[in-house]
Formats: sequence, structure tokens, C-alpha cells
Amino acid sequence: MRRLWILSVSARDGFRFQPEVFRSRQAAQFALKGWIGGLDRRHQAKANSSLSDGSVRVKIGGLHVALDPVLTDEIEMTGELWVGAVFAGDGSISEGPVLHQDQGHARGWVGAQGADDPRRRSAERPGEDTTCRFKHGGRLHFATSTRAKVVAPFSAVVTMDLPDVVQPSTYDIDVVATFTHVVSTSFSAEPGLSREALESRIDEEFPHLGFQRGMLTDLTWELDDFSERPGLKYRIQPQEDDPEEPRPRVVRDP
Repeated sequence: MRRLWILSVSARDGFRFQPEVFRSRQAAQFALKGWIGGLDRRHQAKANSSLSDGSVRVKIGGLHVALDPVLTDEIEMTGELWVGAVFAGDGSISEGPVLHQDQGHARGWVGAQGADDPRRRSAERPGEDTTCRFKHGGRLHFATSTRAKVVAPFSAVVTMDLPDVVQPSTYDIDVVATFTHVVSTSFSAEPGLSREALESRIDEEFPHLGFQRGMLTDLTWELDDFSERPGLKYRIQPQEDDPEEPRPRVVRDP
């Protein structure tokens, strides 16, 4: 899940302009100031309220400017973004906005609104958005969903994980090795010793003879045992460009 920001301008008939989707709150707030400045020629802006979830509502004459955060699943590169909302009689948003990734889901969401009103009216004229008018609590409501405008390269709102980074493993091994050396040395003994007597004398003196200079002539080895200590595996999440948003962290496998 990730958080995006939706900026909308609405009136009694729903969205007055195409709703805009931003990746960061900073960019959305900058655009909000631009919309207010452009619409409030007579300095009529009032009821500027910031809600606990970060939403902002500004009323300018008969128009309502809203900035809302929405949580959404990962967005595919081939997807479309649609924004749906339910509007009260004065044109303010009473439910939503919600974000959909295709028109079919958007239509289904609009059609599900006002299910408790047997007199609700749904419509979708050629080339227009799906709408639904219904009463709730004795008051008239208007639901619709329209294609969103992504204010950024589309890839900016697409969640894409970078490839996993896997560090090398460490192997602990036990190797049984046999070395064959030719040791050339000499020692003093009585004259006339037989081969057997020389071998007996070498056996006694070998701890001292083995430290003499020798030449390796053969080596054999066998892997006796081993164990693996895997390296760390982690994924680096792409950073958000909003300084007020939590920064992504390196996610390490347990």
C-alpha cells in the first residue's frame, strides 16, 4: 500500500474539473494554493479546514476545493486512474474520494452507492461518466467517478521494487590434507648400520629431521565437513520525494 494525494474542485453537479493525483503532499499543497488563487478572484475563500487525516477543505462561492490522501495498492504501468466520490447537495464531498485503476471498477463503485434508496437513479450517457443520484438521511446525494489527471510522469505513482540484493555466503570447511615431502638431511651414527637400523634411528630422530628443508612431492585432500552462513538479502524501496513522508527503510529478510 502507498499514499497518494487527490486534489479536486467540485460543485452541485460533481467534479467541476478533472481531479488531479499527486505522489507527494508537498506538490499537492503547492497546486492547492494555485487553484485557490485562480478561483478566488473576489477573495471569497472561507471555511478553510484541515482535517485530522491531512485533508483540506476550502469553499469559494459555490465551489469546493478539496485535498485528500488516499491509500492504494500497487499501480500497474498499463492502468488508468479514476477518482470517485459522493457529493452532498451543496457540492462538497461527503464520502471519498476513492481511487480505481480501471473504468469497470469505477462504474461498479458508483453503482453500489445509495443501495438503500429504492428510487435512486443511475445513468451513463455516451461519452460521459457514470452517475448515481440517491437520498440518504432525507438528503440528496450525487455519486460519480471520472478519469484522473496524474500530475507527474505516470511512473512516479507506480510502485516498483528494485531487484533483491544478495550478499555472498560464507562457507566454513574442514579439509583433511596429506602432504608428501622429500627431506634431505644428515645425522651422525656408528658405522655399519643396516637399513632396518637406519629406519629405526630415523623414526627416533624424525621430530628433529622434519624441520629440515624439504620439497613437496605429493598432496591429497578430502572435504570432511562444511556449513554455509548465508549473506544478507535485502530490497531497497524507492524514495518518496515528500520530506514530510516517512522515508523507506531497507527491508531485510529474517
